[in-house]
This record gives sequence, structure tokens and C-alpha cells, in this order.
Amino acid sequence: MKKLKIATIVFLGAAGICMCALLILALSGTGFGRGSNGKEGEYGADAGVSGLRKEDYALVLEKEFAPEDIRSLKIDYGMTFNDVYFYRGETESVLIREYMNFTPGEKQISGAEVNEGCLLVKGARRRNFGFFFTGTKDAYTEIYLPADMAGQMEEVYVKTVSGEIVSDSPLAVQNTFQISSTSGDICFPEVRAAEIRMSSTSGNIRVEMLQAVKTSVSTTSGDIGVGRAESEMGISSVSGGVVLDWVRGDTVVSTTSGDIGLGETEGALNLSSTSGNFTLERADGGIDVSTTSGDISLGEVEGDMDISSTSGIVRLRKGSGRFEGETSSGDIRLEELEGAFSLSTSSGDVLLASGKGWGTTETISGDVEIVLQGLEGDVTISTTSGNVDMVLTEAASFTLDFDSASGGCSTFFDEMLSFNKKGNHAEGQYGSGENAVRVSTTSGDLRMMK
Repeated sequence: MKKLKIATIVFLGAAGICMCALLILALSGTGFGRGSNGKEGEYGADAGVSGLRKEDYALVLEKEFAPEDIRSLKIDYGMTFNDVYFYRGETESVLIREYMNFTPGEKQISGAEVNEGCLLVKGARRRNFGFFFTGTKDAYTEIYLPADMAGQMEEVYVKTVSGEIVSDSPLAVQNTFQISSTSGDICFPEVRAAEIRMSSTSGNIRVEMLQAVKTSVSTTSGDIGVGRAESEMGISSVSGGVVLDWVRGDTVVSTTSGDIGLGETEGALNLSSTSGNFTLERADGGIDVSTTSGDISLGEVEGDMDISSTSGIVRLRKGSGRFEGETSSGDIRLEELEGAFSLSTSSGDVLLASGKGWGTTETISGDVEIVLQGLEGDVTISTTSGNVDMVLTEAASFTLDFDSASGGCSTFFDEMLSFNKKGNHAEGQYGSGENAVRVSTTSGDLRMMK
């Protein structure tokens, strides 16, 4: 019993010492916990739950540098929190300002210096405690760059833990432009560089216009949006959505559950998602799209198309090129297609409302409806229990081979066909028989019209 009392006293004493230490750290301004962005107006979003306002921040650092001494810019807040804001400067100097809403110690203020042509702004490590304290310690940094400095720097590198990175003016560098944040948003009106790399864990990324040889953008749960892009693009997101308004260049986009929406694209597209949906307005170039349970909706495409979905619906408004579509339980609906096709689904229906070409179609329990204004090659259709409806023009020239276990055949040229006694097999020729049409079903019927 005595030993238990001693252990209890020791434990309570140690806990009291820890609490006193934490209280001293808090009162000394070392910082404990980072809340919502509190800047207003030009400095960022509206005040969040913290209720902080611009006037709550005090200038703690201000330095000027000659632009001719700077070939690259590196801003490193990898050990602490800081929002970073870029502005177009009104003077000929590069200006660095840091603001805080608490009184910092000398070692908590960022360092800023030029070394061998690199302007380095490095944040000091700040302790974060959030046990029983409700105060919010916050900081942000402003970078003012002269207008004539655009395109003069070789590299720009910005990294922050939980802060956002925002610019109100275009930025251009000769080589690499690299931006990363853990939970903050990234927003730029225009970026030009040889290579662009942007990443955020839970923050959103938005760029109105970018131009580069190669670009990579990635988030975990944040959304990605790009207005106009002239670049080879590599974009990835786990649960966030991806929206690209206009892209010129080969593009690869992958998500787990996020949706992918594209406006107009020029170049090859490779799009993949687990459960996300796809929408595409117009593409000039080949596309490869795959999803597990998401729907795929394509507008106008000029180029070969390789499309696959497990349970989603596949749609195409207008296509010019080879179309290969595969889905397990979803429908395949093509409004207009000029080119070869290969369409396969398990339980979904297949519809080609207006086609000019040739190809193959296969379903298990789904129906098939194909309308061809121009038959330019052989057509093979196979179903288990689904019915087949075909519409061909009077100018078509083909041989027909229909075979079914229990289904029947009805055409606009029955008098030219030879039927077996059960009526479940028919063959014959229409016109000069230039192409071949083969239809096989288990229990489905064939109806051929003109």
C-alpha cells in the first residue's frame, strides 16, 4: 500500500512539472497548434474559425535584395507552418516580409539570405502544442518580385507544411518550378517553366494557365484544376477530383475515387480511376480510359479510343477512329462513329446509333442495336440471350450467316436467304457480297432492316 502511494505521488508530481513546462512554453510565445487561415482580402480567405483578422498580424521580418544577384529562389517551411504569398513588386528590389500574430522569439523568425545566386528563405522550427490551450499561432510570408524579373530566374522551389501557396501574378522560370504543401491550397494564375511540379496532401491545386515541357501535379484528397495547359501532363489524385479545361500535350490522369472532367484536349490521353466518373468534351488524339465502377462519357473524339469499365456506362457522342469498348454490366452507347469497332459487355446493352465502318460486338444477356450508314468491312455479332437489331443501307453489299440455338431471323431480303427447317439458321447474299455479316445467338433473334 505504501509503495502504491509513493508511485501515485511521483506520477502526480511529474504530471505537474510537465503542465508547468507547457504553460511556460505557451506564455513565452513558442506556439502550440495551427488554426485556420486568418488573413483577409489580398492575404487569403475570409477569417476561419479562429476569427483572426489582418490587423492581428505584425511585421517581424523585412529584407530587400537586388534582383541581379538572384538566379534561383528557395522558400523552405518544411519544419514549420507558414502561408506563402507572391506579389508583383512595385520597386526594383526583391522584398521579403514575414508576419506573425504572436510575439516570436529570435530563433522563431525565418532567415533570408542570398548565397551563390540563390535567395533562401528558411523557416525556423517552432514547437506546436495543442493539449489544453485554445490560442492559435499563425504566420505568413510575402514575396514581392519585380515585373522585369519574370523569366530571369533559373529555378523556384517552395515548400510548406500546412500553409497555402498563392500568387496574384504570373511566374516564369527557365528550368524547374517546384511547389509543395502538406495540407494547404496551391493557387497560381500562370506558370511558365521547363518543368513544373506541384503537390499537396489534402489541399486543392488550381492553375489558370501553365506552359512547360513536362508537368506533374499530385494530391491525396484535394481537387486539381487547370484552366489552359501547353505541356506533357502527369496528374494524380486519390480521392480528389480533376478538372482540365484545355490541354495541348500528352496527358496521363489517375485517381482512385475522384471524378475526371476534361474540356478540350490535343494529344494522347491516358485516364484511369477505380470508382470515379469520366467526362470529356472534345479530344484530338488517341485516348485510353479505364475505370472500375465509374461511368465514361465522351463528347467528340478524333483518334483511336480504348475504353473499359467494369460496371459503368460507356457513352460516345461522336467519334472518328477505332473504338474498342468493354464493360461488364454497363451499357455501351455510341451515337455516331466512323471507324472500326470492338464492343463487348456481359449484361449491358450495345447501341451504335449511326456508324460507318466495321467491327465486332459481343454480349451475354444484353441486346445489340447497330445502324450502319456505310458498311466498309466485315461485321461479327455474338450474343447469348440478347436480341440483335441491324439497320443497313440499300447500297450495302454483304453475305449473311446467321446461327442460333433457339432464336429466329427476319431480314428485308428473306427471299435471298436459305433457311433450315427450324428457322434458326440462315445464309445468303445481298448485292455483290463484298463484305461478310455473321450473327450468332443462343436464344436471341436477329432483325435486319434497311
